[in-house]
Amino acid sequence: NATMNGIGKDRYHVLAGDVLTDEGLVNELAEQKYQVVLANIVADVIVSLTEGIPQFLQPDAVYLMSGIIDAREQDVLNALTPRFQVVDRRCERGWVALAAKRKP
Repeated sequence: NATMNGIGKDRYHVLAGDVLTDEGLVNELAEQKYQVVLANIVADVIVSLTEGIPQFLQPDAVYLMSGIIDAREQDVLNALTPRFQVVDRRCERGWVALAAKRKP
């Protein structure tokens, strides 16, 4: 995708792994803080990821979530509530996307 969109390798860094179980990956990711973290996957995984996401975020960063079927949106919202506030919501044909920021 980056090559097709003319984005040079000096502008992105890709890591692959499971942030729920790979401690080495988590440590590598946590060395930096990010402006945007995106989870485009099913609600169960988003719920599992949400507790640990703040360690990767810059202070005013955005946590984007998509791939949420509308019937599972409330589960994701329940997971977000302790740490995040939703700043945008999009819904199309039964799929929901949310944008959230850490609570002050």
